[in-house]
Amino acid sequence: MRLYPKKNFVMSSFERPIGGDFFWSAEGINRGTTISGRSTIRLILRSIDLKNKTILLPNYLCGVIYDVVRDFDVKVHFYKIDENFEASLESFSQENTVLYVIKYFGNTWDHIQWSIDHWTSDLIIDDVFGLGECPKHRTHPFYYFNSLRKISPVVGLSLLMSNQQIDQSPKVDISEYVSKRTMAMELKFNFILESRGDEFSYVSCFEQAEREMNQSRDIGKEDATSIHQAIEFFARIETERLIRKHNFDYAIELFPPTCNKKLKPIFPTFLPLFVCERDRVRAKLMENHIYLPVHWPNECSLDNSLYEDLISLPIDSRFSYDDYEAIHFLIRDYIKR
Repeated sequence: MRLYPKKNFVMSSFERPIGGDFFWSAEGINRGTTISGRSTIRLILRSIDLKNKTILLPNYLCGVIYDVVRDFDVKVHFYKIDENFEASLESFSQENTVLYVIKYFGNTWDHIQWSIDHWTSDLIIDDVFGLGECPKHRTHPFYYFNSLRKISPVVGLSLLMSNQQIDQSPKVDISEYVSKRTMAMELKFNFILESRGDEFSYVSCFEQAEREMNQSRDIGKEDATSIHQAIEFFARIETERLIRKHNFDYAIELFPPTCNKKLKPIFPTFLPLFVCERDRVRAKLMENHIYLPVHWPNECSLDNSLYEDLISLPIDSRFSYDDYEAIHFLIRDYIKR
């Protein structure tokens, strides 16, 4: 480290100010926050002029998305997602059409990149498995959002970024959801790490919280606890990312490839597994206190086999190689090859 000036140093060597306040640029991006992904979808749809427009949705999606869209006076068409989580969008008319794409499992699939580069109308990018990395370079209208409650120990926080104006409608406190989910997370902490309480108590509390969320038709306001949880989560994000990357790589070795090799998320959250007799296998895992989520139940009765065979393996720092080996032992005979 230099402790003395360079020879022939003169004050004009400073070509910019040093010290004072920090600087920052929005880079043309407007930002917003809500308590959940569904609230952010409502906020996005209020921000877009939907008159005489059609929303193009994937035929593999969370039912909540369709429920929210139906609350708006807009036509809905579906496009097909294949078993490799890809789609062909080139043939669709872009005029007066809002395209909704999902970054399944946090991955930028080919059709996602195509839509970012070539879709000239409104584009909604659903990255509920992601950290908040939007396509700042895109010049055509876009709305990007995530949902931290799906991928981290955060009660409820969704980040919205857009190169368009964001609706400024008042947000509503969903206090019952916040209190129930906070309590559920605390009860689970006590049960898992301190051997206090029972499994039924925290599961029941999580279910109550979700019912409160499902009943709301408002744009939920983020709460102070979630903001603090998110700050703590991002403070250790690189350590978390590294552990997830190691777990993801190990799980890929254990389980046969479940889709094409393009599944390389920046921040792993789940590994999708194609499983024969998925529901029976899932019930068998539950008997062993292993709870793997389904992304997603086919609540809209759409024609896509992904709803029938897919189960998601959580990838994060709560789990060890031994955990993944135990899961593999229980379901290895049912994995689709």
